[in-house]
Amino acid sequence: MRRWLPVFVIFLLALAGVWFWSLGSLPEEVSGKIVLTEAEGQVSIKGPDASDYVLVKQGVEIAEGSSIRTGSDAAATVSWFGDAESRIGSDSEIKLISASTDEEQGTALRIRLEAGRMWSRVMRVLDLGADVTVETNDVVATVRGTSFDMEKKMAQPTKIWVADSVVEASGASVAAKKDGFFVAEGNMASFGGSGQTTAVQPLTDSDKDSEWFKTNHQADAVFRTNKLKRITESLAVDHVPLTGLLHDITEASETVRERFVDAPKRQRFATRILLRRLAVVRRTIEEGKSGLGFQEFSRLDGQFKARIAAGPEAVKTIRPAVLMAQVLYFDVRPSDPAYRVKQQLESWLPLVARTPADALSARLLSIDARLDEAVAEVDASSFDQAGQMIILARQGLTNSDREIREAKGADANALGRLRRMWKALSVRADVLDARLKTALAPPAALPTILIEDSVPTSSVPVVPPVVTSTIPVAPIQIPKPVSLQIQPAQSSVVFGKTVSFRAIVVYDTGLTKDVTKLTTFKASPTGYGALNGSVFTASQLQGTVVFIAGYVEDGRTLEGSATVTISQ
Repeated sequence: MRRWLPVFVIFLLALAGVWFWSLGSLPEEVSGKIVLTEAEGQVSIKGPDASDYVLVKQGVEIAEGSSIRTGSDAAATVSWFGDAESRIGSDSEIKLISASTDEEQGTALRIRLEAGRMWSRVMRVLDLGADVTVETNDVVATVRGTSFDMEKKMAQPTKIWVADSVVEASGASVAAKKDGFFVAEGNMASFGGSGQTTAVQPLTDSDKDSEWFKTNHQADAVFRTNKLKRITESLAVDHVPLTGLLHDITEASETVRERFVDAPKRQRFATRILLRRLAVVRRTIEEGKSGLGFQEFSRLDGQFKARIAAGPEAVKTIRPAVLMAQVLYFDVRPSDPAYRVKQQLESWLPLVARTPADALSARLLSIDARLDEAVAEVDASSFDQAGQMIILARQGLTNSDREIREAKGADANALGRLRRMWKALSVRADVLDARLKTALAPPAALPTILIEDSVPTSSVPVVPPVVTSTIPVAPIQIPKPVSLQIQPAQSSVVFGKTVSFRAIVVYDTGLTKDVTKLTTFKASPTGYGALNGSVFTASQLQGTVVFIAGYVEDGRTLEGSATVTISQ
């Protein structure tokens, strides 16, 4: 029996080795493709070298240069590398002029709508050199993360409806503007016909109430949610233990696998491992283990900075992971416990910039994230928080405007693209500001109901009022509080330094009063320092904190805000 003991021990060691090795494994990646994901009714495709259309079913891949046509009462959905999606209506025809995607340049698409209607939704384009354009013979629509609808009918102008974010329009039918022509969410425009387009119009109720609009707008949210779900599934995040010895063994297995994987695949594997660990951090925090999650992220942050210190080649290889990390956390709201990590991940973006233009683009991506958060807060009726996000976005727009103007080392092409991106974000901020003000506006006064004197209302005679004086008496005006101002509204500190706030209430008569001692202050996010009454002391090296102040007078609650930037 003893002669089998060595064999048994070797078997156990081999089994343990296989188990250890498998803990660091990742599912096989599904390469990004252009796929017809849905086909309802008669849908046909003509390949780039084909002479005629052939009927197809869902699941077929679409090659560059192909055309897609739908019959009456038909519809189709196309996935563009998983980063964008288009819903093609009935009696429509589109052509895929060009398509490419890679980790260095991002996704670039050029689609032509020959006839009919197409709704497109695009995840935020993270790379400065990437573009998604949909064109007709009238106009070219360029997007960097939006959902919009385009329609082209024979002998009629092209129409564009924007449901989310901003679309830049260009072409001979568009009135030339220095920084571009933009159609923001909640608006539409027509291009072509007798003259150039000079303005946009708000979406009508009939536009928003149509079945096409409502169905596709709901599908936009599903598309974004499914994108995040696909990423986490591709990283097998649910298979990683959050704590304990098994968690440590899993990370050790990942590190060993990274060193032994084939050289051509090593960097890609390392990128996915980093993404997986960042996804695990989010899951850990959201499951109530915030301290553990922040501790793990602090360790990853140190590893990341040590890695990029190795030089430009290391920066180049880790950049795709940093860009994709923004997608992993895109739906985290300011009130969520993982928001601190989201902010720190945004601070990674400038560190992996390949060019000065990339660094400026990173600033704009952070602004876009604040506007996305503002939309989410308005949708959730968190109007105060939405206002803070718009304030932060505007502060970023002011700073980035100066940085772009003073930029050195960026080529003219890149600067022009940055300027248009800045303008698009500025337009979007204006639209969201207007939407927030509409949501906060008091309800319209009820109409006055007049009762005709000729209609008898009672058999009892009405005694007319006795006039005691003909001299008008001016009513006494009691001051009413209308707003709360926090000073300083914007400030910057370093680790260990303090900021003292003052709260000033403004009355409708123009009078003001210092109510600092009667005002409560709250910080969002928490954890960046100590807040003692109206005095904040920074305890982190960097980050941005929004302070919400509340004051109550005569049963009315007023709120004000201020932002503090902690810099190294």
